[in-house]
Amino acid sequence: MTNDHHLIRVDAGGRYGFGHVRRSAEIAKRLIKMESQLSILTKTPKDIAPFFADMDVEVRGIESESQFLHLMQTAPASTVLIDHLYDYSFEALNNLQKHRIILLHNTCEGGFACDHVIFPILHLSPEVEMDARWQVDQLHVGLEYFVLNEDLLEASRSIDTCLQSIAVTTGGTDPHGVLFKIVDALLSTGVTQPISLLIGDGFMHWERLKSLRPQLPENYTLKPFSYTELKTAKRVIVTMGTTVYEIAFLGRPCGIVSFNDDLAIKSERLTTRLSGTTHLGHFEKLSITGLEDFLDAQETSAMVWPSPPDAVQRITNLITKGSL
Repeated sequence: MTNDHHLIRVDAGGRYGFGHVRRSAEIAKRLIKMESQLSILTKTPKDIAPFFADMDVEVRGIESESQFLHLMQTAPASTVLIDHLYDYSFEALNNLQKHRIILLHNTCEGGFACDHVIFPILHLSPEVEMDARWQVDQLHVGLEYFVLNEDLLEASRSIDTCLQSIAVTTGGTDPHGVLFKIVDALLSTGVTQPISLLIGDGFMHWERLKSLRPQLPENYTLKPFSYTELKTAKRVIVTMGTTVYEIAFLGRPCGIVSFNDDLAIKSERLTTRLSGTTHLGHFEKLSITGLEDFLDAQETSAMVWPSPPDAVQRITNLITKGSL
């Protein structure tokens, strides 16, 4: 099998958010520096384009997962990195044995047919991690695989100033409108500290936000999402996802809001493994008392992020060499 050409399967925007594509873009940059040939396969080429605009990379649109799988069956042998939360069956990925398949952060059954499966997290369930079907060196778990993008690294080098505001971020798109539930809960507490509502580039509820803005007290400010705002906040309220880990890397305590029951379980698990994190509950039933306790807490720093090996290099090693 030749591995001179690599494919990355990833989507962005809408219900997908932007965490996956930021990670894939950092991996793509490294592969291009290594003079690898690279193609991106996506259902969302318009949302993907800005992340790969400065790279010499082919972005190919696909309409469905079945089209992607058919394309892989007919394509020349290559390495395929799938950074997309689609429920691939074991049979579907097992049929792609001519390729080296690497799956990122996906608990589907198809993972057991892949060469490598990576979970760059601390909240993986014990049932998944201890599954007897994993082969030797097939499963890779932990912060040593968590990709720190360049914008995040730049913000981490900024000087901590102010540390008075409470930052709120609900991801790049917030398809469930969690921001509005958090604002309602904050208003119920009567909090007087400065509140920075950080709005993602792909936020899906602009009209509702425009209606809300004139009703907000003076201590509430709407701002574009930025890692620097997170770095200089006293504490952060965030929806469960990649950003929780990014906030931990920046050293800020964070209160996690989940938007489904599965994420509520994962959030609770994460708070036992990642210091400085608090689960505030499901967004439809936030505890006002719990929120007040989080806002009134005195600590202004979270965990000290470990200094793991270069995560991008570890992942590109799996792509180009098949091993670490």
